Amino acid sequence: MRRVAIIRQSVPIVGLQRVAFDAQAIVMPAGMALTLNGVVQGFIADKVAVLLAAEGLTDILINTGEFRALGHMPGAAGWPLKLAAGGEVVLETRAWRHRHLWVPSLMRPARLGIS
Repeated sequence: MRRVAIIRQSVPIVGLQRVAFDAQAIVMPAGMALTLNGVVQGFIADKVAVLLAAEGLTDILINTGEFRALGHMPGAAGWPLKLAAGGEVVLETRAWRHRHLWVPSLMRPARLGIS
């Protein structure tokens, strides 16, 4: 229940529409934070996958903070990843993108994941 109260309290300061930026500054309400690390981590993982595939590697699991898989783990159907929230996902020539985006109107993370 406490988690729900914290989320409800945070909703008024969540949303890209509350961020103003120009060439000089990024301005947002007090208490709001903006991180782009997930975007960069996914971009780099995708680039590394392309470079390694170009060198002839076919079975690769890349972890830059975001996961990118090519092929499969030897002796397995893919690359098994255990999720912190519980459960497991198997990657095979795809990426796992963490849920970094929040949907204030739904009070939950955006439904992102395997791409």
